[in-house]
Amino acid sequence: MSLYNEAAALLDKYEKGSGSLKSHIYGSKDLKSKPGHVYALCSESIKWSDVLSHVIEKTGALSAERKVDLKKQLSLTPALALLLVHDLLLSKDGVAAPKAHPLRLAVEKHKMRLQGEFTRARVKAGQPNVQAWRAQLDRLDDQDGQLRPRWVRINTFLTKLEEQCRNGALKSFTTAPDLEAVVRAPKAEAPYFVTDATIPCLVACSPHADFSQSSPYKSGHIILQDKASCFPAYLLNPTVSDGDIIDACAAPGNKTTHLAALLREAQTVETASAASGRGQTISAIERDRERGATLQKMVRLAGAEQDGLVSCIVGQDFLRVDPRDPKWSKVGAILLDPSCSGSGIIGRDDAESSEATPQKLTLPRTPAELAMATDEHGENGRTNKKRKRNGDVQSKTSADLPRPTRRAESKPEPEHRPLAERLEALSNFQVAALEHAFQFPAARKVVYSTCSVHAEENEQVVPRALRSSVARRRRWRVLKRDEQVSGMKNWHLRGSLDALSKSAATNVSKKNPSDTDTDDVALSRDDLRVMADACLRCEKGTKDGTMGFFAVGFVRDGSTGADCDAGLSEGASSARERVEESVEAEEEWEGFDDVSGMAE
Repeated sequence: MSLYNEAAALLDKYEKGSGSLKSHIYGSKDLKSKPGHVYALCSESIKWSDVLSHVIEKTGALSAERKVDLKKQLSLTPALALLLVHDLLLSKDGVAAPKAHPLRLAVEKHKMRLQGEFTRARVKAGQPNVQAWRAQLDRLDDQDGQLRPRWVRINTFLTKLEEQCRNGALKSFTTAPDLEAVVRAPKAEAPYFVTDATIPCLVACSPHADFSQSSPYKSGHIILQDKASCFPAYLLNPTVSDGDIIDACAAPGNKTTHLAALLREAQTVETASAASGRGQTISAIERDRERGATLQKMVRLAGAEQDGLVSCIVGQDFLRVDPRDPKWSKVGAILLDPSCSGSGIIGRDDAESSEATPQKLTLPRTPAELAMATDEHGENGRTNKKRKRNGDVQSKTSADLPRPTRRAESKPEPEHRPLAERLEALSNFQVAALEHAFQFPAARKVVYSTCSVHAEENEQVVPRALRSSVARRRRWRVLKRDEQVSGMKNWHLRGSLDALSKSAATNVSKKNPSDTDTDDVALSRDDLRVMADACLRCEKGTKDGTMGFFAVGFVRDGSTGADCDAGLSEGASSARERVEESVEAEEEWEGFDDVSGMAE
């Protein structure tokens, strides 16, 4: 029963609204059961939870089995009931517990009634059989019914796409004509995949494809990474001429290993690669030591440590790295993906946002909750009537009464700051981090990205950073759309002109604290259009099948190093004070990142 007990505890934790299901399961150090088994049980039970909770309530099974074994203090909780009934009705092997276990016996006692109510629910849903019903649910996303493939990046350090198709992870897959065919394929059929048209060596696979126990995944030959998460490294487009590279906030390592693979490919194909590429390094900086350990493990697994290409610097805060230190004198490109609200991650929505995700997990109500609903709506809840929107009258039973607030409807904890305050603190930190990146003497390229949907952390950061003293003095500007690598140049979702206009108007009257220049020039409408077109957006819940994401590139016009050193010291001093303030803000609210949720 440990599988069910552990899964129930995780569902209870997940229902409270903090964190994604995957982060709870794969981040737990105390699981006795295999994480893959726990995740499969939880995710399948969640998918069926609305149906099964209705069935459990209609049969009264939870009410009848309040105390299963008083001596052992065993009780059938809502989460346990959901999991056990799922396996009883939908698993081909039934309940995976000893036949004489009290909890299994408690559920099986109601098997006939549960099966009867389940059949009634199926007929009411218009499904001819369970297989058809399951196929319908499989075609729908867990939360909003939108396309969501399983994205897989082929790790070119260790393998090639052709090898994975022939004898690797994609051996049993069928090639699909497009992304929609991949996602709409019934679960009962063999899985499909399609090669992505935007990011090289990225494939979209059927949502039900599970690589977690496969040899290619365990050996680092394939990396599970959302398409949007591949944008930063690809947009940076590392080359031999870039010199050394910094990944400023590197954990868990998906972007680092992608960056390394792209650089190694560039070193291989460029004319002077054999000579000029030798000694070129990527410094993966991560402040948090626990996350840094994950980074180191991933870099090793992906083979990115070959020839010293990637060096992990754990326990180092990028904001406290001195750009004038000689060790960084050859850094020509920086990837900056700082802490953010994480609102673009699948399953992550701001509690105060009007875009809150529909309720995902439905647990059967406890006897007390049903009694309360009955008291409020009439004796036994069976004599009241409720009117549909079209005017029809429908009988209301206790199982149909309004449910208590669940995951998607929960309010933020009192200690959490309001969303507007969090976004202001985060954006201040993000602008300061960008200004810090702009100060590296030899830097000519910087890519900034977030897994946020909020303009405050995205478009509005861009003009704020470019209006800073260091950006203007060193002549930083956005990487225009026609200058971007082909896949990024052709991407259809660009930045918001309205968001940029709002930011530009605000900053004319309110300058950045680190600004020392007095000649403040307003951006024209044409300037803002160019800036918006330079930004890249991904939106969750669309036909693109990605998480919510933002990326923008910056390049520097002019000479490197010496021509800017005269003003660097004074600018760094004023920026340092702002950085220290922003670090405090980040320590209070670190947000979410792609180690959790679906940003794999």
